[in-house]
Amino acid sequence: ICFPHRPNLVRKPDVSFVARGRYPDDRPPRGYARIAPDLAVEVVSPNDTYEEIDEKVDDYLRAGVPLIWVTNPAGRTVHVYAAD
Repeated sequence: ICFPHRPNLVRKPDVSFVARGRYPDDRPPRGYARIAPDLAVEVVSPNDTYEEIDEKVDDYLRAGVPLIWVTNPAGRTVHVYAAD
């Protein structure tokens, strides 16, 4: 994902989903996508800090990702963030 508010930043969520019809000719590009996915999923790893996860969620929302799931396997939780 590329971010207009931070042009040199590229983030790759652990999982992402782009709905059919959003890519030209329904084909994902090679390399980095230039559009925000419809869903981004981050899986919290033991070395992640709350600040790092919050920054990622903020970046995804600013880039136009409408739905973000942050999953924490250790805590067996999922936090859902929506653009609205």
